[in-house]
Amino acid sequence: MRFHDSFVSRVDRYALGVETVSGRPCLSIPVANRLVDYDEHDLISPHEAEWFARGNTTIAC
Repeated sequence: MRFHDSFVSRVDRYALGVETVSGRPCLSIPVANRLVDYDEHDLISPHEAEWFARGNTTIAC
């Protein structure tokens, strides 16, 4: 899987983008521990991508 970030929020520490093969939206967050630092990419729905793109950072369950 390859990802292309189109929006980055440094304040809230997430990025929105697309998975380049399928074109599905994804959300990435930085992950760090004592061994490695990496970005975790999760596929999200178009509705969720629109929610985050509007500046919302929390979702009520």
